[in-house]
Amino acid sequence: YNLNEYPFENPVTGANVFYRALDNPLWTAKYNTYNSSVNRVFGNMALTYDVAPWLNLTAKGGVNTYSEIRRDVYRPGGNSIPLGQVSRRDITNTELDFTFLASAQKDITEKIEMHLLAGFNANQRYNNRTGILGQTVIDPNLLILGGTNTQFANERTSRRRLYGYFAEYGVSYNNYAFLTATIRNDHSSTLPKANNSYFYPSVSGSFIFTEAFKLPTNILSFGKIRANIAKVGKDADPYQVFTTFNIGTAFYNAAPISTASIPTVLNNAGLKPEFTTEYELGTELQFFKNRIGIDLAYFNRVSTDLIVTARIPTSSGFDFKATNAGKIINQGFELGLNLVPIKLNNGFTWNSFVAYTRLRSEVVDAGPSGELFLGGTGLSSTGTMHRNGNPYGMIYGSKNARDDQGNVLIDPTTGLPIQSPTSQILANPAPKYTIGWTNTFTFKGFTLSALMTTVWVEVCSQLLLLH
Repeated sequence: YNLNEYPFENPVTGANVFYRALDNPLWTAKYNTYNSSVNRVFGNMALTYDVAPWLNLTAKGGVNTYSEIRRDVYRPGGNSIPLGQVSRRDITNTELDFTFLASAQKDITEKIEMHLLAGFNANQRYNNRTGILGQTVIDPNLLILGGTNTQFANERTSRRRLYGYFAEYGVSYNNYAFLTATIRNDHSSTLPKANNSYFYPSVSGSFIFTEAFKLPTNILSFGKIRANIAKVGKDADPYQVFTTFNIGTAFYNAAPISTASIPTVLNNAGLKPEFTTEYELGTELQFFKNRIGIDLAYFNRVSTDLIVTARIPTSSGFDFKATNAGKIINQGFELGLNLVPIKLNNGFTWNSFVAYTRLRSEVVDAGPSGELFLGGTGLSSTGTMHRNGNPYGMIYGSKNARDDQGNVLIDPTTGLPIQSPTSQILANPAPKYTIGWTNTFTFKGFTLSALMTTVWVEVCSQLLLLH
């Protein structure tokens, strides 16, 4: 529909003109403006000292802070907000980070090399948001907060702190066998006191068999196998532990009265950190003096106690609850193929890399009810749900009920299709696989790179027939 051939504003009042009960996109682009201004300062400093040839101490810290002003204007005369409004939001965000490291590296023998690292990390994130909303614009030529009839203010501040102790030990033998182990213990301010300390380790190893067995390199230039297991902990977003009241103002007989009301989300005083444990097996192979390379890996990732905001019955007095939601398994494999079709003596090289990823997920435990509705669009029953035995993040909703022959059942009273009593799978948003193809050309210091990506997703056609 060619909008450029028709007027989009009233020549007298400047109000929106459109053939639908919406704001004309041309009118919106001209009058309903949004502006954002950001000022950012960041920097870091590091101090390092070699206590001995094999021992080093390092302390480093940094700050990243920015302030942002957002201004959103709706001119009166539109359909979305007929009387117009002006809003401004001021945002300040500051992150501080400090790390201390002590690292030691020493050759035990001619073939055995060892390194040890221990450290401490502290991180603080502060965020403040202040907003003012002005409604009912007095004069469309004066779109400022002071030019509105009523103003509403709000402010939200959050601060989260996390500090952790960690260590890493690594040993190698004759530059072809490697073993590394790590441990970390974090303390988070966003979890209840009983659960705010959590520990997680990892172990990884690799073996370069072409070097160990002194294999000829005319065909297989390089060969390595690797394996690792790692566990990672994660805390919650701020203020999901204690449920607090919302304060506000109501009017009785035109007199303002201070009020306190419960929020829509029930927080959780027993919230626990979520954990993800991953196993991986892989190999790297290089052929014909690195002209052909293969990197193949299989992984199995298990996530437990995921921190989510889940829909609960409104009869509880709340709409959602912060909770730890069960167990999810993700597994699949990744294949990388690297080719060097052209490599000339003058320095020109063409490198082509293809990456293939296949991932499958399964919700093993979605809580006592066997399903967890995470929410959708407004009050619609269509949305994302975790249900036992199905993939992660499936989209569920109502479908037409059918008989044994597949015919849609019709309500004889209304003539409309009868909806199935339980929600059904409408679509799986996860891709069956992804493929990325990167070509890189280099010549005498110049590099040109291009990436193409393919994502294959199967979406049920029922999504197009919801209404």
